[in-house]
Amino acid sequence: MLLLGRSYSFRFRQLVRTSLIGLAVVFANNPAWAADVESRPVDVTEVYLSVTGGYLFNRSEDNFSVDPTDNKVGNLESLQPGSEAWFTALVMGQRIDSHWDWRASAQSIMSSEDDSAASPPNTGDTEWASNELSVITLDLEAGYHPDLIAGVDLRVYAGPRVVLAENKISYGYEDDGGGELGQYDHENSVSAIGPRLGIDALIPLMEDGPRLVLASSGSVLFGDFEKDFSYDETDAGRGGFNITNNGTIYNLEGSAGIQFNVLSNASLEFGYRAQQWWNLLESVDDAKSGDGEFSSSRTDAFMHGPYATFRLKLGSGR
Repeated sequence: MLLLGRSYSFRFRQLVRTSLIGLAVVFANNPAWAADVESRPVDVTEVYLSVTGGYLFNRSEDNFSVDPTDNKVGNLESLQPGSEAWFTALVMGQRIDSHWDWRASAQSIMSSEDDSAASPPNTGDTEWASNELSVITLDLEAGYHPDLIAGVDLRVYAGPRVVLAENKISYGYEDDGGGELGQYDHENSVSAIGPRLGIDALIPLMEDGPRLVLASSGSVLFGDFEKDFSYDETDAGRGGFNITNNGTIYNLEGSAGIQFNVLSNASLEFGYRAQQWWNLLESVDDAKSGDGEFSSSRTDAFMHGPYATFRLKLGSGR
């Protein structure tokens, strides 16, 4: 448990270190409580749309392993929930007045398969396994710009988050001679909703030049975890089960990027993002052949990587 706690602490620092350093620099050079705070003109009817694409390195915990003593699948390697992934996001928002705004967004993570294959010595069997993950999040936010720091646009926000995740684990073995065959399929799905809080900062680096963009958020989500397991094996026959449990998921995200104008109504942003999910996935541990006996626990997911965002001002919403 101590090592697990240190792992969480390290990942938390990795998510927010950049944001904290950037904000510390801003506060050090701009008195937060100065009496004369520079106001920034804003189009209070501005509606905008942004599209983001990114690549994520998957550093999640393994959530599939086999019993090494099993003579049918025991040579397979442990797998994490998917390999590297693509991140996409679509955001629409509007600045209502000089302090308030709203934003709605949808994000997706689609991983490639993490897989394993083995041919045990002195047998004609071939063993195989695959593991993949998809996560969709939907957010609705109400944001407030407090005007605390001259020249810096701070935004604090709150709203509901919905997460829909699916993790597919398949494994099995086959006899090259066309004899014995076993296949085992686990489909773990999650649907949860809960509150999300966050803070963003838009920091000019020079007059009419690029801007440093920092963002961090956290959420607590409550929902259902459904496991659908089936097997088809020569000796054990066919079978499986479906169960649903309630649970809680915790999420932290952070990003840092540079934004610059490319047109009078459009900007580009390049940066790096990271996200940690606690209790997102069910594991398949010490899996065996036959009727597919296994044990299970709740596991975490952690991904990080570069992104690019194109933001377009659509004009007045009134």
